[in-house]
Parts: sequence; structure tokens; C-alpha cells
Amino acid sequence: MLPPEDAAALLAQRCDRLELEISQERSLLQFAGQRGLPRLFAIEGEYVLAMREAELAWTRKLADEIKSGTLEGVAEWAAMLRARDDQENEAPQAREEREEEEQ
Repeated sequence: MLPPEDAAALLAQRCDRLELEISQERSLLQFAGQRGLPRLFAIEGEYVLAMREAELAWTRKLADEIKSGTLEGVAEWAAMLRARDDQENEAPQAREEREEEEQ
């Protein structure tokens, strides 16, 4: 499980990639229109563009919610990671004692 800040950073990278893909798709559609290609033959490209734009909007919103802490459950997510890290960093003897107590 990734820490929230890592997930947000990866989502930001995805946004960068989507922006590039959107730009390329728009250029392609514009070029096709300038060459007189009937819209019917570019409709699939319009669909791809619309889906990329929707994904970009959703991905940006999710990344922003994670960064700001407004995503429901993000505090619990961070707490679970801290608890996992604390357990992993626990001294071996203390871990053995805790595990014995739990049994």
C-alpha cells in the first residue's frame, strides 16, 4: 500500500500524461478537420478525447483530495501505514513479546 503522498504524486504524473495525450488528440482532430475529413470519420477520435478529458478531470480531483486530506478515509489510510511502519521498525524482542501477549 502506497503512502497518500506517493499516490498523489503518481496521480499527478498520470495527469501530465493525460494532458499530453489530450493535446495530441486535439491536434489530430484539428488536422483531420483542416484536411476536410467528414466528422463521421473522426467521431472515434472525439470519443477518445472526451474520455481522456473526463479521466483527467477525475484524476486531478482525486489527487487534490488526497493532497488536501479531504478524501474520506485518507486519515485512516495514513494511520494504517504509520502503524505498519511502527510494527516493522519495532525491536525484534519487543515484537516477540507483543506477539506472545496477543496469543
